[in-house]
Amino acid sequence: MAETAKILSRASAVPAARLAAGCSLADSITVDQLRSWKAEHRGAVVVSYVNTTAAVKAESDYCCTSRTPAPS
Repeated sequence: MAETAKILSRASAVPAARLAAGCSLADSITVDQLRSWKAEHRGAVVVSYVNTTAAVKAESDYCCTSRTPAPS
C-alpha cells in the first residue's frame, strides 16, 4: 500500500518499516498473471484489493478494501 500512497501523494514522505517487507496479498497475483487472465476472460470486470501492487491496480477496473463497522 505504501507504493500506492506514494503514487497518490508524490510530494509526501511515505514511511515504511522495511523496504523489503512483503505482503501475501500483493504476492497473490502478478501484473503478468492478471493480463493473461484478462486475455482469457475478455470483458470481465476486475476488482482488486487495496493490498495488490500498483501495477495490478492499474490493470483493474475497481479497487476495494474492507471496512470494520463502527462500534455501536
